[in-house]
Amino acid sequence: MELKKLTKIELMKLAVEKAIPNRSKLLKDELIKALQPYFGGKDTTASTDDNSLSATSKSKKTAVAPSSNIGYENKKPVTIFQIKKDEYPIPEYYNMDTLVILPVDPSKEYVYWELSDNTIYKVRQQYKLENAPIILKLYKQADDLSTDEISSVQVSRFGNWFFDIYAPSIVLWAELGFIDANGVFYSILKSNSIRMPADKVSPIIDDETWMTIGHNIDKLYGLSGLHKKDLGASQTMHKTILRQLTTVNAVSSSSFMKDK
Repeated sequence: MELKKLTKIELMKLAVEKAIPNRSKLLKDELIKALQPYFGGKDTTASTDDNSLSATSKSKKTAVAPSSNIGYENKKPVTIFQIKKDEYPIPEYYNMDTLVILPVDPSKEYVYWELSDNTIYKVRQQYKLENAPIILKLYKQADDLSTDEISSVQVSRFGNWFFDIYAPSIVLWAELGFIDANGVFYSILKSNSIRMPADKVSPIIDDETWMTIGHNIDKLYGLSGLHKKDLGASQTMHKTILRQLTTVNAVSSSSFMKDK
C-alpha cells in the first residue's frame, strides 16, 4: 500500500485498526512512519474501505469498534510507560533549625521541628553530650511568674508529633533539646507560643447587633406608638407598625411643609 497517497483521515483509520499508540497526536508524516512496518511490503490499493481490502488484510486487522461507538475501541493494547523520575524531589529535611507548634482543637496540639547538623554538633561538643537523646517538651503558662512542663517525648533530629493535651484557652509552647545521663535538660530551640482555642462559646459580645432581642423590643413598640397588647400575630404586628410609622412620617412631613 502506498501510504503517502492516502489522506490523513484514511491514515487515521489504518492507525485505529493497528492500534497505533498516541495516534490522535501524530502528524501525517508521523502516521505514515508508524504504519510502514504494517504496510511497507504490501502492494495494494490506496482505498481503506472494508469492501476494497483483501480477504487476507481483513483477517489480520484489529477488530474495530461498532459504528455506534465511533472513536472507541473494544480492546486497547496495554502500553507500559516508563515513569520519569522527579527531577526536583521534595527534600526529607532542609538542615535548618525549626520548631513550630500549632493548635488543632482544645485537646490536640501539632508540633514539627528540625535540628541542623551544625547546631547538633556544636551543642554536643559544648556540653559533652555525644550520646544524649533529643527530647521534645511541651510547656504551659501556669501564671505570670511560673511555667509547668506537661509532656515530653524522645524524638529524632526532625519530624512531627501530635500531643493530646486538653488545655482550652491556655498558653502553650514547645522546647527541643538534649537530656544527659543525670536527667538535666539542655534546651536548644523554643517554639512560638500559642493560646489554645476555648471549649465553649465566647462570653464577649460584639457592639454591633444583627438582630433585636429582649428588652429592645419594648423600646421599638413604644417608638411606634403601639403596645404589645395591641398586636396579634407577627404578620399583623409588622403591618401595623409599618402603617403607624408611615402615618407618623406623613404627618411630620406635612407639618414641616406647612410651616415652610
